[in-house]
Amino acid sequence: MMHNGATPTPDRLKALYREALASGRLEPDAAQAQCVDALDAFGRDATQQKSPATTKLRSAIRRRVTRAGPGRGLYLLGEVGRGKTMLMDLFFESLDFRQKRRVHFHEFMQEILRALNSPQLRQKRYDDPLAELAWRIAQHNRVLCFDEFQLNDMSDAVVNLRIINLLLAAGVHIVMTSNTHPDALLHHNRQAQTTIRPLITKIMAHIRVITLEARRDYRRARDMAENAWRVPPDAESREIFTRIFREISASAPAQAHLQIGSRQFPIACSGDGVARCQFAELCSVMSGTAEFLALAARYPVVIIEDIPQLSSDRYDEALRFIRLIDVLYENGTRLYASSDVWPENLYPAGENVTAFQRTISRLEEMRSRSWHDLPGIS
Repeated sequence: MMHNGATPTPDRLKALYREALASGRLEPDAAQAQCVDALDAFGRDATQQKSPATTKLRSAIRRRVTRAGPGRGLYLLGEVGRGKTMLMDLFFESLDFRQKRRVHFHEFMQEILRALNSPQLRQKRYDDPLAELAWRIAQHNRVLCFDEFQLNDMSDAVVNLRIINLLLAAGVHIVMTSNTHPDALLHHNRQAQTTIRPLITKIMAHIRVITLEARRDYRRARDMAENAWRVPPDAESREIFTRIFREISASAPAQAHLQIGSRQFPIACSGDGVARCQFAELCSVMSGTAEFLALAARYPVVIIEDIPQLSSDRYDEALRFIRLIDVLYENGTRLYASSDVWPENLYPAGENVTAFQRTISRLEEMRSRSWHDLPGIS
């Protein structure tokens, strides 16, 4: 029986996948085909699932009781560039109902944190504000698709895992992509093994892990755009970026400020649709996802100069750079950069070096001709 007016199209995801193969956008890949089968079955279950009554929904969230057994979520695991995001996007497109959302996990968590700190939520003085937020989200979303799920520190992890657990309790179907196995999340943090690991185990009891072992990184081996990544950051590079800035912006460079809540984040060199920044201005200060989202929202073109090779003792800067590139990539930002080294040598060793592989792969795509020729980017 169908609900909320949803009528699933048989094998709709498989049909979209075949169309992508026929058009040449994708190449045949056995691992991806198996993942499509799993996503297709998952989508059928999500479509046929009856939405719970409001009172039962709120009760389930408050009691933290997951209303279904294993199968409520899918965790697409794989190395960088193997097509996880592409497959999730096809899955999202295949869902023939409106109560769905696809969002980068960093962006979603920023929304949660802003909502938790909002005057409206604070004035109501809920016993559990996070549970209240989960209830509101579940009322409008039967499926949530989170791209690039990752836990980077203890403080964020507690909120991240609690909201996922509450959404599962509400009966929301969740799809996540990640290049980190659930068992390896925060594995370097000893405190996490006693405080966070039990919650991860509880959540994963309701989520199926699918490993995407595609044979190649589809982002690499591309035709690269001229001047998208300059080595080294010398006078010639600065002159080229000055010319690019002038070609894009109709106004002279000037200082600007991005408004993030009650705070302001300075952009030393701002123009019409383009920002020119030093690496240190973005990643050597107390910046984070909120600042990077504001940057991407305002500027379709970003120039980052003087990116150093990052050693293990510069872990905080490496983590900020990972988040910065994630946000710029997700927003289709056109990137120009100068660095001491090529992307594959930016962070050769240290904590989170595995996560940095995703950043390298994304940088390879972002300096390709196809990326710089994206429609809508002047």
